Amino acid sequence: MNLDHETMMEHAVLGSFLIESSMSDKADFILDELSETDFNRDSSRRMFRVFKEMHANEESIDLVTVCAKLKAKGELDTIGGEVFVCSLMDSVSTTNHIRHYAGKVRKNAVMRKIRREISQLNPEAEPEAVERVMQLVQERDTDDGVSVVTPKAFMDELLEECMSGRSVGIKTGYPTLDDSLHAQGGDLVVVAARTNVGKTTFLANILHNLLERNICCLYCATEMRPKQFMGRVLPLKTCIPATSFRSHQFRAEDIAEMQSVTEEMKALPLHLLDIASPTIHEVKRAIRTSGCKVVFIDYLGRCSMAKEVTRMREIEKFVVELKNECVKNGILCFLAVQLNRRTDFDNTAPKLADLSDSSAVEKEADAVVFLWRNPKVKSDSHSVPVIEAFFGKNRFGYMHKWGLNFNRTTMRMTECELEYKDDANPKVRAV
Repeated sequence: MNLDHETMMEHAVLGSFLIESSMSDKADFILDELSETDFNRDSSRRMFRVFKEMHANEESIDLVTVCAKLKAKGELDTIGGEVFVCSLMDSVSTTNHIRHYAGKVRKNAVMRKIRREISQLNPEAEPEAVERVMQLVQERDTDDGVSVVTPKAFMDELLEECMSGRSVGIKTGYPTLDDSLHAQGGDLVVVAARTNVGKTTFLANILHNLLERNICCLYCATEMRPKQFMGRVLPLKTCIPATSFRSHQFRAEDIAEMQSVTEEMKALPLHLLDIASPTIHEVKRAIRTSGCKVVFIDYLGRCSMAKEVTRMREIEKFVVELKNECVKNGILCFLAVQLNRRTDFDNTAPKLADLSDSSAVEKEADAVVFLWRNPKVKSDSHSVPVIEAFFGKNRFGYMHKWGLNFNRTTMRMTECELEYKDDANPKVRAV
């Protein structure tokens, strides 16, 4: 039987899913990117519906189990029996192009919707006229063009931007970081520290500073639910101690203050990804749907990775796709990363080799910022320790150090001068 191109793409998607169903990353990609209505053939829609049900129920998906499921639903003979299911697997020689197949199915679905809309707007339109319009749409949206530009296309705009004198970069609220990095859309900034040093607090402070300037942000808090995470943000907005949000023991004046900022908090340009271990596809979809300018992923170790030969390869693939998404959409990304345990056992400063699976993360990062409890740094009190922050990598500037006063009551980190216990001349700003 000769199949049209649209049906071949649908079968290629379904066949790839059936072959690679044990690889959750590819299965998640298909189920995230497509819906049942994207398929034109009834048999394709039925197959996709069964795949989705079985995947949601964490059932094994293979030729035998799928046929058994369809038979139990009374749909196996309707779609063409076991021969049809086997033919899906035979329709693809490799699953490496699964993303391409899914893109074609989704595009074909959009084209069908456009065709229906045209016919509904003008029921008297001749089929040939509708097809001419569809060909123009197809020509406009074709992917055959090569993305190549010459300096002539953008040099005037670049010169105008340079002459304007406008400050370049997204301000994080930390002067040393901003002056050294000038963070921009497309950058990937890694924030690395050991457990309980202050990665989440540092990122929450940057988030708060960006929201104050009405910059749309997406925060992926993999270790807590959105309501828990707001317990990290609200102390920065109010005078309520952070411990109160953990225990829910509030004074009357605390309640009144929260009520006074409720509407303001609702209006924040903030999106929270409520998935404990997101895949790269879930992160990318959240970036697109939120329309954010800055994304925070807290942290890499809790993200779900595609199955690869080694853990380093899994992380590398995730970070490469994340970086590509940032460059493609002009998104600034802050990525929290854990350091290995070496830094727990000696008093030397962390270095790039201490990043968990360092080479997979380091090569994609535009900057790496370490947070470290340097035992030589002086602190005014134990309740407000000073964290040493410094660049381990910075493609765009100098390798500065700076201090962060970490107030655990207000969850605020403020930049300060570094003062060392063995300094002959204290209060010398570290650079």
